[in-house]
This record gives sequence, structure tokens and C-alpha cells, in this order.
Amino acid sequence: MELISGDALGDSPLTDPQLTALHHALARLFAITPDTLPNTALPAVSGNASDMRQRVKHAFSTLTNTDDPEPLARQALDCWNTWRSSRDDELLAAAPRVFGRGDPNIRNCLWNGHTLRLIDLEYAGWSDRAYELADLIEHPESRTTPDTT
Repeated sequence: MELISGDALGDSPLTDPQLTALHHALARLFAITPDTLPNTALPAVSGNASDMRQRVKHAFSTLTNTDDPEPLARQALDCWNTWRSSRDDELLAAAPRVFGRGDPNIRNCLWNGHTLRLIDLEYAGWSDRAYELADLIEHPESRTTPDTT
């Protein structure tokens, strides 16, 4: 029994109409904010920019306590110091809360040739746009679409 028509994305690079439809579907989803749904008790998704910032800071604090880091750790520290001197941390800290899927798998997007539907929202909750988009782009199922598209 099929309740929602369409084929899962991810088996091949997304076409321009699919990318446009994905953009519109995510824009509608991200328009749902705590302000538009006041008094709604939704959990935070399993990951978000705030959580990730804390995990990254903790991971790099262990590297900075090393007297003579290995070459890879030294390169990681260089990346960390460059990022830390940018405004990225400040921007992520101020990222507004949005309703996110919490599951970046592009296969949870059904395309029927005209319409894209988002399905499988079991991990949905409050997140932020930066984390949701980064998680979607870096998910293995999304890698069929080139970054240049």
C-alpha cells in the first residue's frame, strides 16, 4: 500500500527541478520556529550547531593540552585556530531555532516528477538551519549530487 507517491532521491544526482523543490520544502519546514508554534514542547534534534560547537571545543581542548602533537593533530589545531579566530562560532551561537528533520538522509525525500515530499520525521524537533543543511550535504546518500550543482 502506497500512501505517498514518489521515488526516493539519492540514487542519482539531483536535477534542477528536484533541487528547487528540495529548497522550497526545506524553506517551508524551516519557517516553523518556536515563535510560530508557541507553547509547543518539542525536543531538540539529536544534533544541532550548539551541541556540535561544544563537542568540537571539547575535542580540541584535548589537543591543545598536548606538548608535541602528531602532524595530523598539528594540522587540526591550525584549522581550529583559524576557525576560532573567525566569526563562525559567534554566528552559530546566534543561529535561530527552526523545525528540523533530524535525519538528513536524502532518501527520505520522495519525488513524483512534480512534487517533493519530506517523510520520516521520527527524529524531528528544534534545530537550526546551519546544522540541518550541513548534515544533509555531508550525508553519504547526498554525495551523488556534486557540490558544484
